[in-house]
Amino acid sequence: MNQIKLLELVALSQIEGIGPQKLKYLIKVTQNCQSIWEIDQRTLEKIIGPKLIPDFLSAGQHFNAQEILGQIEQSKSEVIYIDDDTYPQALKEISDAPPILFVRGNIDLLNILPKKLAVVGSRKYSSYGRAVVESLIPNLVQSGLVIVSGLALGIDALAHEATVDSNGPTIAVLGSSLDLIYPRENFFLAKKILDKGGLLVSEFPPGTPPLKQHFPRRNRIIAGISDGVLVIEAALKSGSLITAQLALDYNREVMAVPGEIFKDTSKGVNKLIKEGAQLVSSPEDILSTLKVDMMGKEKISLRALSAQEELLLELLAGETLHIDQIAEKSSLPASESAQLISQLEIVGVVQSVGGGYYRKR
Repeated sequence: MNQIKLLELVALSQIEGIGPQKLKYLIKVTQNCQSIWEIDQRTLEKIIGPKLIPDFLSAGQHFNAQEILGQIEQSKSEVIYIDDDTYPQALKEISDAPPILFVRGNIDLLNILPKKLAVVGSRKYSSYGRAVVESLIPNLVQSGLVIVSGLALGIDALAHEATVDSNGPTIAVLGSSLDLIYPRENFFLAKKILDKGGLLVSEFPPGTPPLKQHFPRRNRIIAGISDGVLVIEAALKSGSLITAQLALDYNREVMAVPGEIFKDTSKGVNKLIKEGAQLVSSPEDILSTLKVDMMGKEKISLRALSAQEELLLELLAGETLHIDQIAEKSSLPASESAQLISQLEIVGVVQSVGGGYYRKR
């Protein structure tokens, strides 16, 4: 798709009421046109309905490609189209996949080989919920999983935090645009995710506030890009159960940590288990369900490391660094640093997390 037509999609996605399905129809019927605005009114009315036609026409009249491009650049994000190689392959499988995504950070995480686990749960978590997150996540990160969540208060934020604290990559999917981080309390957590080689994702164009109807749409992306969903503490009526149901619809694995029977935030997870969700009481339960091998706390090298390799390994202790940062911090030539990192990968003590970022196993 040419850039102008992509920017037209961005402009149309700003109209509340023109969702992913209507955008897809508009793309389809105008595939042989130079511009989406060339669509005839009768076809347009069939696709978006008469009420939205004034908004569509207004968007066409005021369309300014440079202005929209400037908004995207100002939000420090990229736009990816559903037919792009960088668009998450797993998300393409779902029927209501968004035609465009806005991303900021390590875009390679969308299609990287390690499996992705969505971790969701109650905003009003208990000390038990926190303990579960802090117990499970480090082991899952050590075993190579990419953790996905929604940057919400509660279990979502704890999952992101535990992942970056364990030196692992995490993907945060937002119910607002990437320039309006919501909730504001998690602004610095979002920055920390990016600093640690993670990724922020949204289907909403710059300037889109966090409206109530956006969050179910966010939840389908969380479920769609993941191989499985783990629910930790959820009431009977909660967004987490919506995400779990979407995961089932998309043929993803659904797992749940059982809770105390007297708590409201346990009723949702216990119901999921009754209905067939995988009961989780250890990291091994998750890894077995996702068919991922459990890695030991320490990966023993088959040979002694050189002094320079030891230096790079020390730099990566507790940090995820880009190859350029590794070269700078080690004062070694970039080519030599890259060669040493490759050797450490082969030995099995360093792992690539995509986008030129590396971490210690």
